[in-house]
Amino acid sequence: FLLNKYINWDFGLEMAAKMLNKSSINAQSSKYYSTSKNKSLIVYNRGRFNTEAGESIDLLNANISEMKGKSNINQLCNYINARVGFSSGIKIVISMENIFIKDLVNVIVLINKIYKNYKNKFNIPKLLFIKSNDEIINKLNEKINNDILDDKNMNASVSVYSIIDSELTLLNNITKYKLSYNRKSEEYNIVTIENIREFMKENNIENIADINLKIYFEELSKTINILKIIDYTTEIEGKTGYFCLYDGRWARFNNNYIDTVQKKIEEINSEMVLFDNSYNLSYKELESIKQSDKQEICNKLNIPVDQAIDSDMYREFVYNYKICKEKGAILLDRKDYNNIEICDIYYNDELVHTKIGSPGNFNECINQSIYGFEMWNNNKESVKEKLQIDDVNTVTLLLITNNKSVIREENINKFKSIRFKLNLIDWKSQIESYGKNIKIIIAELKE
Repeated sequence: FLLNKYINWDFGLEMAAKMLNKSSINAQSSKYYSTSKNKSLIVYNRGRFNTEAGESIDLLNANISEMKGKSNINQLCNYINARVGFSSGIKIVISMENIFIKDLVNVIVLINKIYKNYKNKFNIPKLLFIKSNDEIINKLNEKINNDILDDKNMNASVSVYSIIDSELTLLNNITKYKLSYNRKSEEYNIVTIENIREFMKENNIENIADINLKIYFEELSKTINILKIIDYTTEIEGKTGYFCLYDGRWARFNNNYIDTVQKKIEEINSEMVLFDNSYNLSYKELESIKQSDKQEICNKLNIPVDQAIDSDMYREFVYNYKICKEKGAILLDRKDYNNIEICDIYYNDELVHTKIGSPGNFNECINQSIYGFEMWNNNKESVKEKLQIDDVNTVTLLLITNNKSVIREENINKFKSIRFKLNLIDWKSQIESYGKNIKIIIAELKE
């Protein structure tokens, strides 16, 4: 703690990029910013280093290998085991039977030479730790406290593992947790965000960091920073990038992480995105349709014409009605199965979800598309009977935007929201895992 402001928390993974053998990975821990996962731990038997879009590495355990034309790593292996752990620091095991002070000095000198003189063998999408005196820390602390105290907020969760005494510890190996504050305490066999939220509210705690956490495992007990067991990733208004907790400290995702996401979106844009003027929308046209087709629209909504008000005929429903009429499609907006909308439009064996607006609205549409498809996939016969959805080959997002750069350059990478892009990548992966095609239709919103 006393040395916190002097430590380079990026040192470990910077060394990994210089030292490790990409084909000899033993364990890899990552954080994500996506709809389906926020953290993962993969254990290999000398596997190959690999990352996907949206993944940021926070720990690697791997064998090290020498760089062509260099000798410092080979010299270092005379003193240490070739299997090394990399996170905020590096963890080495001395392999010599008898070791003297001069040997430890040689190890430190060789590590320093590698750090200063070796180039990166490859780039690692990783976390960049934020200095404790950075003004953004206060904003992040305020945001996590607000989110944890909010019953409806799902951004925070308890991790499945944590780093305790430089060892990766699975939390299901912990037998008991004890939360305490001002002489008040509660014990839990398993601790959840709900437990923490309840403890904070019962004791009028506004800052989660004020809670003392004691854990019991392997016949030992240890008091640790409660933030070490919290998974949390967020954005800060007015700040670019994404921030998360790692091992109790605040960090941001690095540029390589962002670059990986951008490249994946370029692939999606060229292979799966269709810019189609026939789906363009103008509010003036919608208002005209409301008047000319009011009777039929009210019939679709199951409301009497003389009782219909503008809020009943909201713009996305009227738009979906218009598209179905033009394409000969089935209108399923506002029709559900077990309280889930399977889609807004069913057309040519496609489930189409529609959203008018911006990336924030589109994230909601992506979630609806995933839930709708999975509901259909798990209940095909009963969904067919109720909604006349026969078969599904393709899952489609129909997104209508007034973003001039996106429309002009026909490129969804011109949207600035990284969260939208990550959710889109995750949506693609989930739908394709069922063997289905995906399509994204982009249309222009004309005011």
